[in-house]
Amino acid sequence: MKLLIIGATSYIGSRLVFDLQDENGVVGTYHSNNTISPNFIHVDIRDRQSIDKLVADVNPEVVVHLANYSSSRQIKGNEVDFPKLNLEATINIVEVLNKYEKPLIFFSSMAATTKQDLYGELKAKSEEIVKTVKKGFAIVRPSAVIGLSPVQSHNKITDKILSVINGQTQEFDNSWILQPTYIGHLSQVIEQIVLKGIWNEEFNIFTDYPVTQYQIATDILQKFDLKANPIDTGRVVPLAKIDDQKMKLFKLSPASYKEIIDRIVSELKNPLLFQIN
Repeated sequence: MKLLIIGATSYIGSRLVFDLQDENGVVGTYHSNNTISPNFIHVDIRDRQSIDKLVADVNPEVVVHLANYSSSRQIKGNEVDFPKLNLEATINIVEVLNKYEKPLIFFSSMAATTKQDLYGELKAKSEEIVKTVKKGFAIVRPSAVIGLSPVQSHNKITDKILSVINGQTQEFDNSWILQPTYIGHLSQVIEQIVLKGIWNEEFNIFTDYPVTQYQIATDILQKFDLKANPIDTGRVVPLAKIDDQKMKLFKLSPASYKEIIDRIVSELKNPLLFQIN
């Protein structure tokens, strides 16, 4: 099964490539700063012709799209390009996939269900566009993603924890109560969607265990005899509702919050293992 992962140099995208590379024909793309693999293909998804050529040349069986700005924090000073990448590019991709009759797995966000800011609004609009893919679509909504990735330069929770292990000082938000998504679960979901042909569905992928960044950091760092430093940012995000029936389709492992923490501790002890062939 040939997968085309658009946005393969992102935090989630590079982990998908790593997890799926041995069992599938995975092709990744990048737009800038590709230090992950010389085999990745450059593409500007804001340019429809560039996407058309990419899909025609690769001829994938399934396309995975996660080449968006990943946070509302990236809006300020970027008001013009933000909607181009987080909405208009998705329109381009959908039009091309309908031309070549390819299915799409789209990485959205739980922010699409709350629409508290421009990031969430554009994700929600993108979801409606994705639902027009004729060959089949799957919408995957993670929450705050935790776990290690081949890309470790982003300011993600686990990357900050790794920097503390390496002797740096970091602060972890103790105000935002979140339901974390384990990054390895996302690879399992993609694999099952493709293998079982689960199309025209929406999936909320996160653990039903409300916790703060600070608590996650504390639970992991104590395994290294280290402590986390809390900070109260005053951030409040509504908790989402778990869809238990759809989650049971995937039999995700590790299954519980404690098991996820143990898995991440193991990853942090061997961060150099996350290399893409």
